[in-house]
Amino acid sequence: MTGRRLSLRELRWQVVHVVILLSPWILGAVMDATPERAALLGVEAPPCPSRLVTEHGCPGCGLTRAVVLTVHGELAAGFHVHPAVVPVLVLCLLGALVRGDIFLRGRMKPLHASLIRWGHVVFAGAVLAGWVGRATG
Repeated sequence: MTGRRLSLRELRWQVVHVVILLSPWILGAVMDATPERAALLGVEAPPCPSRLVTEHGCPGCGLTRAVVLTVHGELAAGFHVHPAVVPVLVLCLLGALVRGDIFLRGRMKPLHASLIRWGHVVFAGAVLAGWVGRATG
């Protein structure tokens, strides 16, 4: 095997990453959303600070609503709110699988590091492309 053995602390961080990466799927399932708002247990999600200050949304504006709508099976509505919703959800699931594999093996292989790095690039690219697409379309 390649890569050094991870410490207990590093292994715990892999579990934290898995939980964070699965949170859009878990929270999306228990939240309510319309294309205009999202709420958890009746408490409405706060508006984007960028939109409040500049009247323009940030690249992630609408992603929470889009995730909730998509997880509830409303793919067209989720895509309309933020076009990057499908790549983001897929990347979160794949990222959780990679981090889980790191945890189970007890070490990070070069392939893991490469997949994580490319996942970050694709995630950022998808969110920015969705933002540009909404702004120009």
